[in-house]
This record gives sequence, C-alpha cells and structure tokens, in this order.
Amino acid sequence: MARLKVNFSQNEADSTAREVVPSGAYVCNITDIETRDVKPGSPNAGKPYWNIRFVVQDGKYAGSSLYGNIMLFNTDKEGTLSRLSQFLKAVGYEVTSGEFELPDDEELQGKQLIVIGRKLVAGYDAKAKRDLPDRFNITGYKKADGASFKVGDHSILP
Repeated sequence: MARLKVNFSQNEADSTAREVVPSGAYVCNITDIETRDVKPGSPNAGKPYWNIRFVVQDGKYAGSSLYGNIMLFNTDKEGTLSRLSQFLKAVGYEVTSGEFELPDDEELQGKQLIVIGRKLVAGYDAKAKRDLPDRFNITGYKKADGASFKVGDHSILP
C-alpha cells in the first residue's frame, strides 16, 4: 500500500501550538463576527449573541486570536448589556439610554479596538461542568484611537 503524501505550505510547516496571550490590553481588529442563538439548556436559550474573533495587531502576540461572546438581550439583572455598551463605544458608536438599533455583523468587520482581559489557567469549570484549557477571558473594550500597547499596559491585575 502506498503511503499518503501531503504538501505543506511554509505557514503550515512553521506552525506551533497556540499560545494563550498574557493578561493585558491588546489593539485588535475584528476579523469574524457572527450572530448566534444561545443553545438549548440555558435559561436564555434561543436569545441572540455575537460570537467574535479578534486578531492582535502589534507586539509579540501580533496575529494571535482572541475570542469573545457578547449577549444581545436584556435579563432581569441590571447591567446585562454593559459589555455590549463598552464594545459599541469602542468601535465608534454613540450609546445612550433607550432603544438602540444594533449594526449588522458586516458593519463591524475590520473595526479596530482595544480588547482587555486576563489569562485563565486550565482547570475544571463548575459552570461549564468540564475541564477547560488555558484561555483569555475578555473583561472589557476601549477605543483604539491609534494607540499601541505593550503586554501588561492597562492590566487589570494588581
């Protein structure tokens, strides 16, 4: 039986295991955004959220991807839409109290902003009821305004 052959590109040959970026603030572009519905089994099943991929634009971690979800619905809990408000302001929208028409996914593609978060180490997640790998947990968003940050700038850590 003949062995299978493949033809690696240079990028594929140079690839390494994905490294989770350290806690800090990163200038990122939105490269993928999709409106999805919360899966069955959740108290918010069927409600919409944005699933977003951000790509770091500069520094040691340029090209690294960060992933986040932003809920697009109210709950009984005050502050549910705070993350959405931060995100919209960071990409240039004026947010005021009252009804707000959300932009289409396509309108957000390529927008630049600062993504702030912290690295969480692998371990058991009681809410998810499973072991999770190292990951970057997004805690906020700010306007980029042409800023460039180094790892740890504006860190949320003491």
